[in-house]
This record gives sequence, C-alpha cells and structure tokens, in this order.
Amino acid sequence: MSNINFANPWLLLVGLILLVIVTISFIISINKDNRTTNNVISFICHIIICILVTLAMAKTTYENVVTQTHIYVLADVSYSSNNNLDLIDEYIDDLKENSPKNSKIGVICFGKDYELLNKPGEKVKSVKDSNVDKSETNIASALEYANSLFKDNVIKRIVIISDGKETNKSNVVSVVNNLQVEGVYVDAIFLDNNIKDDTKEVQLNNYSMNNYVYLNDDEKVYVTIESNQVSKSYIRLYKDELLIEEKPLMLSKGYNNVNLSLDTSEAGVFNYKVEIISDDDTVNMNNSCIFTQDVREKINILFIGSNNDDKKYMDELYGSYANVDYFINNNEIPFTVEELAKYDEFIISDYDIRNIYNSSQFINSLNILVSEFGKSLITFGNTYIQNNEEDVTLNALSDMLPVVYGNKKQDDKLVALVIDISRSMEQLDRLKIAKEACYNILDNLDDDTDVFAVAFYGETGIVFRPTKASNREELKEQIENLEAYQGTFMGSALFYTYRFMLDYDYSNKEVILISDGLPYKEQNKVSKDMVSAMAKQKISVSTIHVVTKEGRQLMKDLASLGRGNYYFIDTLDDVKSLILNEVLNDLNDVILSDNEGIIPVKYINDLRRDAINKLNNSRLNIKVKRNKEQFEIKPKNNEFISPKLS
Repeated sequence: MSNINFANPWLLLVGLILLVIVTISFIISINKDNRTTNNVISFICHIIICILVTLAMAKTTYENVVTQTHIYVLADVSYSSNNNLDLIDEYIDDLKENSPKNSKIGVICFGKDYELLNKPGEKVKSVKDSNVDKSETNIASALEYANSLFKDNVIKRIVIISDGKETNKSNVVSVVNNLQVEGVYVDAIFLDNNIKDDTKEVQLNNYSMNNYVYLNDDEKVYVTIESNQVSKSYIRLYKDELLIEEKPLMLSKGYNNVNLSLDTSEAGVFNYKVEIISDDDTVNMNNSCIFTQDVREKINILFIGSNNDDKKYMDELYGSYANVDYFINNNEIPFTVEELAKYDEFIISDYDIRNIYNSSQFINSLNILVSEFGKSLITFGNTYIQNNEEDVTLNALSDMLPVVYGNKKQDDKLVALVIDISRSMEQLDRLKIAKEACYNILDNLDDDTDVFAVAFYGETGIVFRPTKASNREELKEQIENLEAYQGTFMGSALFYTYRFMLDYDYSNKEVILISDGLPYKEQNKVSKDMVSAMAKQKISVSTIHVVTKEGRQLMKDLASLGRGNYYFIDTLDDVKSLILNEVLNDLNDVILSDNEGIIPVKYINDLRRDAINKLNNSRLNIKVKRNKEQFEIKPKNNEFISPKLS
C-alpha cells in the first residue's frame, strides 16, 4: 500500500494559483500562430517548477508500505470500569494518534458478552455507545473473538484496556500465549478501580482456589472484597445453586480478605458461586463470582524403590490420600503409555532405572505423560543421574526433573521479596535491617534470576515488577526509598503476591517474607491460609524474622506451612552471617555425596504431611556437594534447616 502525505496541505492552494498565473501568461503573451517548440517546452518546464515548489512547501512525503497493521482495541465497559469510559475513549484516541500510518484501528467493547463497535479503518465511535451486557467481565472470550476477525496478510495486534477483574475464572495468560504463538501481538492498558468517595460501594475484587483437588482435602476459596466505607455485609457460598455457607462480615474501608470452605466430600465437577450482600451497596453488579472445582478420588501413584521400609514411610506421608502400587526391587514395571496412564504421580526412590526391563521405553512413556498430560514425577534420594550424562536413559530422566545437577544451566526462577513497612518496623532499626536483608538476597541471586518486590502496611503495593537480578543496584535504590506507614495487613500482602505469581510461568517460585511478625491479629489466620495455598501450588515461602520475640511463632509457622526456611535476625551483623543460599533455593541444586549423604524418603517433606518435623527434631549433619565444593549443614540452636530436594 502506498501513501502520499502532506504536512501543510493548505499550501497546495499556492501551487494552484501559480499554475493559473503561468497558464494565463502563456496564453496572453504567445498567440497560437507564434507558438514554437521552444515556447511549449518552456511552458511545460514552468509548470513542473510550480508543481515541485508547491510539493516542497507542503512538505510532501511518500510511503510505500508492504503490509498493513490491524489493531483491535478491547475496551472493558463492564460495571467495574463504568466510571472510566471517558478515559477509555482518551486512550483509544491517543492510540489512533500515535499508531503508524499503515495502521487501521477497530474497537471491540466487552463485558459479559462482546460487540464490534467499528471495523479497522472505520470511524472510531465512543465506547459509551456500546450495548453489551455490563454485569460481568469476560476477557478471554473477547480475546478469542478479536483473533477470529483478523484478515490474512496483515500485522495483527490487540490492545486490552481493562481493570483486569474477570467474573469467571479463566486462564487469560494461556489465551494470550496461544495468540502470541499465532503471531498476534497483545498489549494491555490498566484501568484503576471505579470506586469513588462520594458513593457507597462494595465489590468483589479477586478470588483464588484450586481447580483440581482430591476427596476430603481441606480446600478453601480466598476472596478479596473492596469497600470504600465501614460496612455490615454478608458473604454467601453456593454449590450447584444450593446455599452451603453464609458469614456475617464487618468490612473495613479498603481491602478485606475472607475465606470459605469448599466441600470435597464427594467426587465430581461442581459449580460454585460467591456472593457479597451489603445494604449500603450502591450497585451489586460486581458482587459475585462463579467458578468450577473438580474433586477427584484418591490419587494413584506408581512407586519404584529399592528399600522395603519405604512403604511404611510412604504411608506416613500420603495416608489416605493415595492408592499406591509398589515395585520394590522389582524390575518388571509397566512401561507403555497405556499401562502408565492410570497413574497421577510417579515416584522413584533410590533406584537405578536402568535396571527396569524396557527402561528406554519406560522413560519415553513417562516423558509423554509428564510433559503432555500433566502427570507428576517425584524423586527421592539417589537416581544415579549425576555424573552419568553419557547414558541416554539417565540423561532422558535428568531432562525431566526440575532439579539441576552440577554446572548445568539452572531452571528459570522467580523470587518475591515481601517487605513489611508498617510503623512497628520503625522501632529498633527493624526496617533498616529488613532492607539490608533484601540487599544481601539481591547480591546472592544469580544474574538471570527474576525477582520482584512487594511492600505492605495498611495497603499493599508493588515496589518493582519482575526484573533480572543483574539490575540489583537499581533495585536496591527502590528498596532504600521505602518508608513506614500505618497498618499491617500481612495476609493481604501474601494474597496479592500469590495472585501476582500465578500469572507467571516459572519452574521455581519462591516467596521470602521479611517482617517483625506483628500483623493485626485477624491477619494471622489469613496469612497462614495464603501460605498453605501457595504451598499447594508449589510456591515455597521462607520467612526472615526481624528483631522481635512476639512474632516468632507466627513467622516459624508460616515457614513451616510454606515448606521454606525460618531465619531470625537481631542485628545488622546477623544479616551478613545469613546463609541465604538456602533461602534462595541453591540447595535445590545439590549433589549428595556418597552413601552417608543420601537422605531416604522418610526425611522428605512431600508437601502433604509434617514429615519435615523429623528433620527439625534431629541433630543430623548432612554432607552435600554443590558446584564441586564440599560443605556441611549443621543444626543451629536445635533448629535444623533442611535442603529442599526434588
């Protein structure tokens, strides 16, 4: 496509005047009988000169564009964004103004459903003219609809303008990833919430639960409610349209966290609805959410080991959660995909898989089930893959495990620093010590590790978004600028961090909570519930406890629930002496030395039971080797900090 553009189009009138003057002069001065070839050539040259001068004065540009860009703006006009419609129109105007010349913009408005407001290239209408159902917000469906409208042979781009608050739980990140694979560029503009001080408003902001659970699991849905005033309310939970729980609430101004128990007493797929009811609420269109939970029967496990005692320890770890098929020193193990598909988890404990008959086919089948069907693979003790990279079978197993041995490239990792900046942190240099702990962590992180920071007091906010640790000096400056404010909503901060991390796809995710452990009392249970939810999503939580004795038990409990480590810091010197490599998961990447260093299954915490207490109560000295350097981990003050192994 070719375009001719004029910066000063009104100056084209000057050219028209010049052409008239030259033409009239030629006609008057030279009659028909006296016109010669030279006169005609001179006239034509004057015409050309007039045209060139005119084009130069109008600042004419010529663009030859091979491919057009079609941009679909997805405008959130649901109730939660209703007071931002003028702002959305401004964003669309700015986008139109600053887009490349070869771009054509179309607008899709969405709420519960969606509507094409104008096609690319048509006149852009105001989003206030849309007629969509504003009672819900469905971003994923709007994205898929926009993708279906793109023509071939154009550059495809989508810009979402939304507050990001979906009514129905959906994997928007997965949809965006699929669009990117198809060559569609997706950008987003965030809208702040629409609650204003001059109205009485209560709204359900976020919720979180596990989609897939097992019979009789202790499961909850975690809900965040925002209110712009103190308000008496009720929260109700419906299961398949039947009311199963109702709680009275006294909502404080700002964010309020509530959890409700989900029924896992029977297997099946169940539809839930959470509803907030408040007499003071102006509009109740944003006071509910719906989600589905799949309750499955006992997990099926294939256990391969070499020690008969492992069966007893497996029973301690899993209890009634699982049906386990044991193969102890038995090489005749199922090896086809069809035979192995009935298992949800595969556990290998101190066993050399090369002893299995058809071991190569077993590994190939296992790889298909783990990588394509989402099955789990857990290993305990020695799997013989270290220093055996030339063996094809062992190398295939090594590639499947989320643990890196020796000097191989490490898995991608996301570390979250959750920093308490409440008023109590001003006492005894606690905030200064907390900042120094952050600096120490940043100094010890690998350059390629992604890290972000969250600070909390009466509110929660992001300090910096996921950034490579190699930018540590810049990140330290942002942490240094933190100041203390009133309030300590630790549970809200952990909920915010949890929801934030779920949107990112990393092999390893870790949270490091740095606090004096003195939140508001009602936040203790919320904090524990959120850490438990993170642990179920394989997000470990470690705690660095600053100066106080009062908060000691809470910080230890959170570290235990989060399958992480607990540290106590009393002075700035303690910060320097911390073995932060343990917190930063470096001990995930260990090679256990000889037989005395092998930790049997009975000492492993598999995120299900309190087997970690066996380690905490022991006085073991565990010898490990990392990056070819021998060192020992010893109990300190009878509080053993154990390495986390895959």
